[in-house]
Amino acid sequence: MNKYHTVLVARAAGVRTAASYLAIKGAPVDMERISQLNFPVFVKPNDQGSSIAMSKINNLDEAAILQALDKGFSVSGQVLVETYIPGREFTIGVMRDATGTVISLPMTEIILKKGREMFDFEAKYNGETGEITPAEATQEMTDLVAAAGKMVYKALGCSGIVRIDFIWHETENQPYLLEVNTIPGQTKESLVPKQVAAKGWSLKDFYTELILAK
Repeated sequence: MNKYHTVLVARAAGVRTAASYLAIKGAPVDMERISQLNFPVFVKPNDQGSSIAMSKINNLDEAAILQALDKGFSVSGQVLVETYIPGREFTIGVMRDATGTVISLPMTEIILKKGREMFDFEAKYNGETGEITPAEATQEMTDLVAAAGKMVYKALGCSGIVRIDFIWHETENQPYLLEVNTIPGQTKESLVPKQVAAKGWSLKDFYTELILAK
C-alpha cells in the first residue's frame, strides 16, 4: 500500500485527487509547501490501513503539524499531509467479470455519527459510522463515481475485487479519490458482500465471476 503513489497514478489518469505533501522520516519537513495546502488537512501514514495514526489539523499550526507527523512516523517512514475535502463519502467495489470487463458494484455511502470529525480507526471499529447500500445518490453522482472507480482500477493495474473510496466535492460536484483498498473485507458485515447483494448476485455468483475473470 502506497497512498501517495496511488494518488500520483490516479491523477495522471485524470481522476481528481486532493492536494498533498509527502513527508519522509529523518528528512527536513518543508513547512512552506505544507502552508500552501488548503486547511484543514489530514496527516496519515502513507502505508497503513484502517486510518491508523491519522490526525486532522484545522489550521496552519506548526507545532500541531509536527506532533501529527511524529504520530504518523511512529508506525511508518512516510507520512502524507493531504487537504481535507468536505462532502459525502462513498465507497465502491470494482472488479473484472467473467468476460474480462471492468465493472462496478452498487456504491455505499459512509455516514459518520454526529460529533465525529473524521472516519478514523475508532469510528470504523467502535460502531460510530453508518452506511447505506446502495447509496441514496443521484444517477449523475452514481455514474461519475463508478466511472472514476473503473478508471483508477485500470490505471493501477488492479486485479480481483478492490474497494475504492471517494469523497464527493460539495462545490465542484465531482468525486475525489481518497484511497484504494486492495484486500476488502469479505465477512457478512463487510461492505463488498452488501454491494454484491445490492447488485442481485449471490456470493456464489460473485466468486464465480472473479474466478472466471480474464
